[in-house]
Amino acid sequence: MGAAQLPGRAVSELMTTAGGPAAGPLPAGSLGEVMRYALLIRDDENAAVSFDERYRRAAGLTAFQEEMQASGALVGGEQLEPTETAATVQCWDGGDIVIASGPLGGTKEQIVGFLVVDCKDLDDAIGMATRIPAAWYGTIEVRAVRETEAS
Repeated sequence: MGAAQLPGRAVSELMTTAGGPAAGPLPAGSLGEVMRYALLIRDDENAAVSFDERYRRAAGLTAFQEEMQASGALVGGEQLEPTETAATVQCWDGGDIVIASGPLGGTKEQIVGFLVVDCKDLDDAIGMATRIPAAWYGTIEVRAVRETEAS
């Protein structure tokens, strides 16, 4: 992958302008006015939802994604396969590896998809999250993405 792009300037150009590469990850927002956020979409994938409601939800998400793409804020995103296809991996000192089928247990909602967006700050990212249809029947977790020169 090449250098990440910010409005009109590559990260490598910004780093050179700022006095050379940083050692390790850069603080979110340190590369200019734009910060990247992950919007983690959580929903109860086992909830009984009618075909019509699923269609309405999918259409709402598609409309939101198209709007974000047209504005230039959408970096990317994906829907995830059901948790029954997941595996959880834990590695311990001494070389022990534990692999379990499915996600971490004990949660009613699962991460069913994610979007990565460029925003001016956390408030802007939260504003975007409130417009995702899943926020009305699930939960959207908003997390700043730690930028590195290579991202």
